[in-house]
Amino acid sequence: MKKIFTLNVTVGFLALLFFLGITGEQIHAANLLVNGSFEDGPSLGVSPFIMLPSGSTAIVGWTVGDNGIDYAGLGTWNISDGLHNVDLDGSTGSTDNGSISQTFATITGQQYVVNFDLSGNPASYPLIKQVEVSAGADSQVFSYDIVSLNLNSNPLTISYTSETFLFTATGDSSTLTFRSLTYQTGYTSYGPIIDNVVVNEYLPDLIITRISNIPNHKKSGGKFTIKDVVKNQGTAETGQFTNGYYLSIDEVKSDDDIEIEGNRNIPSLDPGKSSSKNNGIKPVKVKIPSNTSLGTYYVIVCADNTNVIAESDETNNCLASKKTITVHK
Repeated sequence: MKKIFTLNVTVGFLALLFFLGITGEQIHAANLLVNGSFEDGPSLGVSPFIMLPSGSTAIVGWTVGDNGIDYAGLGTWNISDGLHNVDLDGSTGSTDNGSISQTFATITGQQYVVNFDLSGNPASYPLIKQVEVSAGADSQVFSYDIVSLNLNSNPLTISYTSETFLFTATGDSSTLTFRSLTYQTGYTSYGPIIDNVVVNEYLPDLIITRISNIPNHKKSGGKFTIKDVVKNQGTAETGQFTNGYYLSIDEVKSDDDIEIEGNRNIPSLDPGKSSSKNNGIKPVKVKIPSNTSLGTYYVIVCADNTNVIAESDETNNCLASKKTITVHK
């Protein structure tokens, strides 16, 4: 017997999801993959997991390969994301390992980042569970050490690590494969566990998150100091860029907006990082052009206003101030 056949009835959590009308797939973030957390799949019935053979497409978007896999639910162990995940070693007793793959659209030459959660079946040996991740012409082996067997909890209690794999697309579609390399004589059905697989283009994505210090009024040709914060919400480092400033009669950046004299130089931002005083960012002094028509304007700040950074989304770089400035004589 491979795993503990005890059904952990998580009625409270399941009932809450049902009451709120939330499906498994709605729990997950944007993803180039379909069903990245394996939520849409076959019914487990009263079992905590079921074996899926090679060639199975029962898990929506995915194809099982090699010697099959186990499709697990909350009755087997705690799940990283949602209600299901995958043990890449099927319960066949064979010496072969299982795999699971998905093919999705890519752009030739574009780099992509794969993020996933990794764990290992703690019910038996080997202690080191290994999985090979491959796509395009790239591959990488990841290991998870369960440290010791764990049969004391029911369902089993496991931990996860967050892993990252980069690959470059070699065509207009790519196949991402997770293949178990775990093997120890006599122990053939206790493999690596994967969940929460997310694929995105490996690119930065800049947004303005805050604008402050906008004066109530200023003369045409006058100067003022503006503060703003830009964040890289993408998956790759940005490189250096500048922020530009504009006067607009509305809150939407358009070609007829008035460019304010002056810009801010921003050093390279890592994924998830924002500009701040801590990385040398200071308020910048700008000047309203002397030929600006009198009136009331929003101040719009645009990250990477010279378009030197390739981004995953080029449409979300600008933000308008909440308050307006009146330009007078």
